[in-house]
Amino acid sequence: MSDSRHFIACDFREARGSAAPGETRTRIRRIQGIIENSNRFVVLLLGMALTSVVSLLLAGVLSISALWSGAPVAMNAWLVTLLPAVASVPVIAIAIKVICFLTEQRDQLRIEIERKTIAENRFSRLANTDELTGLGNRRSFVERAREAMALSRRHAQPLALLFVDVDGLKELNDNEGHARGDLALKQLARALRQCLRQSDYAARYGGDEFVILMPQTDMHAATIAAERLRAAIETGNDGMPLTVSVGLASTQGTHVGIEELVARADEALYVAKRAGRNQVCTTFPDGNSRLVTRHGSMELRARSA
Repeated sequence: MSDSRHFIACDFREARGSAAPGETRTRIRRIQGIIENSNRFVVLLLGMALTSVVSLLLAGVLSISALWSGAPVAMNAWLVTLLPAVASVPVIAIAIKVICFLTEQRDQLRIEIERKTIAENRFSRLANTDELTGLGNRRSFVERAREAMALSRRHAQPLALLFVDVDGLKELNDNEGHARGDLALKQLARALRQCLRQSDYAARYGGDEFVILMPQTDMHAATIAAERLRAAIETGNDGMPLTVSVGLASTQGTHVGIEELVARADEALYVAKRAGRNQVCTTFPDGNSRLVTRHGSMELRARSA
């Protein structure tokens, strides 16, 4: 029997060379157990050596296993070899037992792969999502911004970036508690989902700051969208006073990278906050800015260095 075990191990290892060593050894041991548990009279009935019986069974099992994966297999040769032994019930029983075992192993492997895929997807969402708002986080924004910038340059289309800051969030946290401040951030996230297009991407950049990528959007369209967002937040918060300031920058008419685009939008946000909050400020390539408020718009000169 030791010779047959060696034969099984060598034959199965050659046929399953791509499997993990531990997994292969486990399956070999279980198949050995199946064959060892059968009576030796099977060999006598067939008039074949034990190693020949084992080789025949494994060849059939591996052929059937290959068919599961969709690989082309020459089954005819195996069936012709098996025909002289077809009349033997014991050998058929052994083959069925081995095939059932491999079927069980295949199903278990499929379940494990599905579980692993679900877990990986969950971890990926957690790694790229802000826990409080459900929007993207800073890490995911950086990745999406680089992709959006590459597409913008490749297709010569403008890319707009909005920096959104919740006005007075620190005072709200200090006076009414962080739970109230968290509620304000959630309401802002909900407003972003309602106002933005499907192609836009919103993320929480940190603290009370949010960023919005708007592909294929020129300065004029982005300004209209920013003002619409500002107005929606001011009037749609279930009685809770909440306003935002928005800084806007665009690649239109310039060849800036994503880092400089972020810096320009952040500078425009600073201008909007300094001018009284609850406003949209647009920055242009020449350094000039335009404030958009409920009372109209006004031009601002570039700040001196």
